[in-house]
Amino acid sequence: MRNIPAPDFQPADADYAARVRESFAQQAAMALIGAELVEVAPGRIAMTLAHSARVTQQHGFIHAGIVSTALDSACGYAAATLMTVTGRDDVRH
Repeated sequence: MRNIPAPDFQPADADYAARVRESFAQQAAMALIGAELVEVAPGRIAMTLAHSARVTQQHGFIHAGIVSTALDSACGYAAATLMTVTGRDDVRH
């Protein structure tokens, strides 16, 4: 397999990391499932999702719906690091 370098993404605004961290901190759903934001970089988000009996399915594995929920937020926030926010619900890229 070939090692392909990651793209050199440039954030649209200097405050992207603070904006993303502040928004993530307001996500009650992420707190409920135990997801934590550990890295914010242009075009990249790293999160952890701790194993807990509260989020497992009948065989003891984290439920796929929980993983999908965390992944949805991670993808949205990764995209948001590259966007300029111009208003409460108005994101432009």
